[in-house]
Amino acid sequence: MKWLAGGLIVVIVFVTGAFYGIDKTNEKLDDRPAVVTTQKSEPEVDHRVEEQPTTSPGSNDFCAPPKLDAKAPWISQLAGGMGEGVASSFNGVIVVLSEIIQAGE
Repeated sequence: MKWLAGGLIVVIVFVTGAFYGIDKTNEKLDDRPAVVTTQKSEPEVDHRVEEQPTTSPGSNDFCAPPKLDAKAPWISQLAGGMGEGVASSFNGVIVVLSEIIQAGE
């Protein structure tokens, strides 16, 4: 019976630790800048001789940038809340396990 309980605790700690790691990784990704630029190894040269039409905000070909909502979608907010819950429960499991280890049982 002790082996079953120990195995269950190990599985729970592993799963909650995985969720905690995912949450921390997502926090690191949020800290990165939004614009990612890549450098090309060789500059590409356009040899075509075509006239490029110019577009201005008053013309019909102008495409305005999309408007972004200030807050995240509900599913992202739900996932963030679940991640915080998993992180706090993982911390609770670690505290309980450390108390058990310190008690010597």
